[in-house]
Amino acid sequence: MLVIVPKCREVQRFLDCCCKKVGENNSYVIYESKYGLELDRTSLAMSASEFLSFCKKVKVEAGFKRIFDDRLIIDVARKKVLTVMLSKDEYALLAKNAKQFGVKPSARARQIVMNLVWEYLERKKFKEAMGKQSLQ
Repeated sequence: MLVIVPKCREVQRFLDCCCKKVGENNSYVIYESKYGLELDRTSLAMSASEFLSFCKKVKVEAGFKRIFDDRLIIDVARKKVLTVMLSKDEYALLAKNAKQFGVKPSARARQIVMNLVWEYLERKKFKEAMGKQSLQ
């Protein structure tokens, strides 16, 4: 997904850490990301009107954006489906949690699954790195 954002030092500092910069001009910077992003108004030190104006200028290709509370949520277009069966109680718990994050239960389930996958991968990388250190 390509994310085209107006030049802003705080935004660029954040995106430089998690995305690949692929271009820029006098007004905009273009980033490439395989994963969803979330920009928070308070962490960007913007007023509500500045943040709204900024969000309107952000463009996303092969993905979508939406504003929820004081957050700009940018996510990739997804084309694969994973079906999971839940009991009524499990679904109610998931729906309650999703509501707290301002997303649908399916989106929250995806966030949880992907967080677990990333945590597992990072732990595996850490263990591999520790194993290599002990061999040296």
